[in-house]
Amino acid sequence: MRIREVNIRKNLLKDYGLPDIEMTRLERVVVVAGPNGIGKTRLLKAIRRCGELRNELADESFDELESEKKVLVGTLKSASISKLNQAERDALEDRIDKIRKKSEIISSLKVDASHELRLPIVEILPKKSDLATIGSQTLSQIRDRASRLRRGDIELDGLSDSAFSYIFSEQNSYFEATHPERGNYRGNANEIIARYKRLENSINDFLGAKLSRSAQGEPMLFGQTLDMHGLSAGQIVLLQIAIALHAREQDLRNSILFLDEPENHLHSAALIEVVDNLLSKIGSGQIWICTHSIPLIAHLASIDPFYIWYMNREGVERAGRKPETILQGLLGRKDARQNLFNFLKLPQELAAANYASQCLLPPQVIAASAKTDPQLSQIAKQLRERAELEMRAVKILDFGAGKGRLLSGLYENFADNEGSLSQYVDYYAFEPEHANRDLCQEVIDNVYGRGVDRYFWDLEQIKSKNLRFDVVCLCNVLHEIHPDEWWKLFREDMQSILDEGGSVLLVEDHHLPTGERAHEFGFIMLDTDELSTLFSVQPGEGGSLFRFADERGDGRLKAHAIHRTLLERLTEESQLGAFKALCGRALREIANLRKIEGPDYSTGQRLGLWTQLLANASLFLHARGNG
Repeated sequence: MRIREVNIRKNLLKDYGLPDIEMTRLERVVVVAGPNGIGKTRLLKAIRRCGELRNELADESFDELESEKKVLVGTLKSASISKLNQAERDALEDRIDKIRKKSEIISSLKVDASHELRLPIVEILPKKSDLATIGSQTLSQIRDRASRLRRGDIELDGLSDSAFSYIFSEQNSYFEATHPERGNYRGNANEIIARYKRLENSINDFLGAKLSRSAQGEPMLFGQTLDMHGLSAGQIVLLQIAIALHAREQDLRNSILFLDEPENHLHSAALIEVVDNLLSKIGSGQIWICTHSIPLIAHLASIDPFYIWYMNREGVERAGRKPETILQGLLGRKDARQNLFNFLKLPQELAAANYASQCLLPPQVIAASAKTDPQLSQIAKQLRERAELEMRAVKILDFGAGKGRLLSGLYENFADNEGSLSQYVDYYAFEPEHANRDLCQEVIDNVYGRGVDRYFWDLEQIKSKNLRFDVVCLCNVLHEIHPDEWWKLFREDMQSILDEGGSVLLVEDHHLPTGERAHEFGFIMLDTDELSTLFSVQPGEGGSLFRFADERGDGRLKAHAIHRTLLERLTEESQLGAFKALCGRALREIANLRKIEGPDYSTGQRLGLWTQLLANASLFLHARGNG
């Protein structure tokens, strides 16, 4: 059973201090997000109270109540009302008011079984993720706890203390029922056996493990006794849920489950594990979750944005398509939201920086990295060997250095494994934006000491010092540079700062997770085929002048090493050819993505990426008269 609509007027349950609540087209999961103190818990309590009142009215027909109300209202309006004294009139009006309120309560929650008034609402999430073992409890105490749990006298707060006792008691009863020759059992053996099998199946459903019993009569899971269980926090909670449902004889597949701020009792990974497990078993039931956990909200929004609602002082609104509303409500200040966004981007940026460091090697090493995916320790060792072979440090320019993560990654690894990085890597940073200058300079100072001029914000500064580099690394940079600037970048600037045998190293995340408007054409992402066209790479030049590596083998994080001599081949014609090739590939990617059956969130994300790339490349071609 599922609640399909909630329509609670604020005057219906005045004690709860809620605004008018109106929620329609509710899904199998209802996530109500909002900051502390806004009323999320009170909302669940109000819905639960309406459910309890409906259950009390389950024997009364809504149609019969309405008919009685019409008769009573008609009596009040009729001439015979004059024959009633004031007390009788008051009693009549009071009866009408009670019927009206009952009708409001019944209609406040609409369910998918219109004939059913009773709502099987269960507060399901235990408050503790540990288990109390039997210890020194007497058999009488164990039986008492198990019996109280069956009667519903023990709430969720006490589940962790009673779960062990419950299983122990159920297993003992089952053992006696299946060993009648012992003469210790009195009762319906078939009923006890069936009951225990339901518990066994429930635990197996939730944990994927069969409940068993040791020779000493102790409950066992995963081949270990429960007091030596080694279960994760999420597994312990799932075990308690299985026991709670069994004790209350609730069928999860037809229950309405309430989880109130579960993040207060479980860390994010365990919480998502529990919720995913419940989702896989809920059937025609429903889960309500009140939360301010951004990881949980993000996880469930990726499954279906329609699950997500946001609560404020005016009421509740659907917010799955308005994540900024949720983030603003939960995080407050704009800079807090930006800090979160920056932190979430950090793994991708670090992965790109680490991969770029892997590619700062001779040709044969770059080719090997795609197959072996060496760790930074291996890269550092090979950089050291290259520097020793050439009897000088490898000179690198980090073009668009940002916070200096490329240097930071290399520095930390050298410090742990290879000694001083400065002996083997001669690093320089170029970053025209000043926002992260201090952070990048701090990394440089840590490696090379203060007072060394290694940070530049203008290429003319580099040219004036007549610096020449073995590698100029552009890590997640090229897609942000306006195509009109490519000619100057590759044919002039790179030519003037690269050594004769030097290369440009382009590293890009080709599954860019967020769109950007870096310039009038948005952003442009070129892969191997388009770069080959851009620089007119000829057959046979792939091994020495043009190389690429695919870090994960999935086409996402790729690096291209382009020799200095190829940069001179960039022409207006080759650039147009590269953009036409990008349009063609974008069309093929879009067509393939639309053929996928049962697409998920990541499929939609990639479809959005390729649609944008097709539009951006087409806009460029149109602007050049080739649209």
